[in-house]
Amino acid sequence: MKFPVKLPMKSPRFAIQIWDMDFFSANDSICEAYLSLNSLFKKAYKTKTRVRMMKDGSDKFWLEDLRHPNESEKNQGKIQISIEMIPAVMTEEFPAGLGRSEPNMNPVLPPPEGRLEWSLLTDPLKLLKEILGEQMYRKLCLVFFCAVILLTIILAGPNIISGIFVKLILG
Repeated sequence: MKFPVKLPMKSPRFAIQIWDMDFFSANDSICEAYLSLNSLFKKAYKTKTRVRMMKDGSDKFWLEDLRHPNESEKNQGKIQISIEMIPAVMTEEFPAGLGRSEPNMNPVLPPPEGRLEWSLLTDPLKLLKEILGEQMYRKLCLVFFCAVILLTIILAGPNIISGIFVKLILG
């Protein structure tokens, strides 16, 4: 995300919220956090250069213990973020698209992992595997295969047994 900012600014804060995006009902807020950007903005205002927020020597860090305002004692999630300030005159030097749009650099944002794809809706078996997970999908396939064999034996068994008796009796 890109935000134009005018410095100096009094007590800058960055609000981060995580939402559950639902298809069939209203979206739900999962958790939120507020990050103070005071030191980052002061450094950017003084140096007038590219400034990155650092934590433990890394420019990417995890915000943990994100909480919902109504359930403040319970940890609801965590998110990895990186924040940097670039003066307007340097934006051509460090191009960045919005989100994952081109040019996807400064920083490069990889595609999300672990999400359902719309293409899965055309392949119900892949969708089932994605929803259940690899192990549960295998177990379900095994149970289904055993049920088909058992059902075949139950339905075809009387015909097979009667055919054997007829051959034994009639010779």
